[in-house]
Amino acid sequence: HCKKIRNDGGFWQQVEEYISKHTEALFSHGICPQCIPLVFPEFQKAAPAQAPTNVPDASSSSDTGVRKPPQQKILVVDDSPSNIHTLIHFLRLDYKMLVATSGPVALEIASREQPDLILLDAVMPDMDGHEVCRRLKANPLTQEIPIIFVTGKSEEADEMEGFELGAVDYIAKPFSLPVVHQRIRTHLELKRYRDQLARQSNLDSLTGIPNRRRFQEFMELMW
Repeated sequence: HCKKIRNDGGFWQQVEEYISKHTEALFSHGICPQCIPLVFPEFQKAAPAQAPTNVPDASSSSDTGVRKPPQQKILVVDDSPSNIHTLIHFLRLDYKMLVATSGPVALEIASREQPDLILLDAVMPDMDGHEVCRRLKANPLTQEIPIIFVTGKSEEADEMEGFELGAVDYIAKPFSLPVVHQRIRTHLELKRYRDQLARQSNLDSLTGIPNRRRFQEFMELMW
């Protein structure tokens, strides 16, 4: 019932996400209201009694025709399935969740999907979280993505190392899910404001097209 398939890159991906990227099909729902009580009984109260037919999806537009901002994406990087399950189970209703269980996979997903926030475990085999963070900050495509370390290492020196590498926050395990949710919400709100300011600073106010500053930044990135 998780509806995941392995994509061309060897990573597990939701069926509807894969199809929407390879066809013109658009999805308004990931699960129908009749199946929610059977598969996810804890979210039954949050589901509508019935799905309207021939009505635009409420998540994408309003009565005025103004499209709402897309759902923000969070990448969870952890080698522990229990930690991943706990975070996804708690956050999936509010955010689009991406998962990586190793450093190399996390780097590939972050470059391809451009998540709005990364929850990164500091202790992982092969490539630890600090090295992942270092490489993310060295990549122009991912260096602006805020990173929150979620780890059992709670010494002051460990926290300072994380901040020096560019992390925006540090959450020690075992963590409180409501506290994690509030911190995530705060950093995603800051990310949204930064992105909005960046877009405004790179657009010509008269024509609405990218200005010379954006042209030079893009040329440098491509070069």
